[in-house]
Amino acid sequence: YIFFGLYHFFFILLGNIFAPFFLKLYSITHINKDNIIIHIFASIRTTIIVFFGELFFRAPSLTVGIEMFKSIFSKFTLESFTNKTYLKLGLDLKDFKIIIITLIIVFIVSLLKENNISIREKIGKLPIFVRWPLYYLMIFYLLTFGAYGIGYIPVDPMYASF
Repeated sequence: YIFFGLYHFFFILLGNIFAPFFLKLYSITHINKDNIIIHIFASIRTTIIVFFGELFFRAPSLTVGIEMFKSIFSKFTLESFTNKTYLKLGLDLKDFKIIIITLIIVFIVSLLKENNISIREKIGKLPIFVRWPLYYLMIFYLLTFGAYGIGYIPVDPMYASF
């Protein structure tokens, strides 16, 4: 947990140190820092940093975390997608479809939020006979396909050992 905190501190510190440099670089090169390409790059960069950090948070020790990190680059092959080894994760094709649908929903909501469009406000302005069925549909979706859905097996939460 200490390494996890230091890991994130390191990247926050790097961001703060290099922020003036990048602002000056954008100014010199006349690059608009609000450019969609810059935002996409920043989102992908941050996602990768967070994913790697989560490896160390989940790992029972720093040594195991380092081994998990190394195995991403040394043991990964594209064969796992063609020979269906990804199905050994305990997820079937239906689960992957739900994951993809959910990721698409989250992506769309994020894009709308980036463009200052509030989904909450949009839903709040809908007529009550549309709004409440939509609320119930979202709750049903979460209960059916979320943590308490079909085939739910209770496990200790990730924070239990903290």
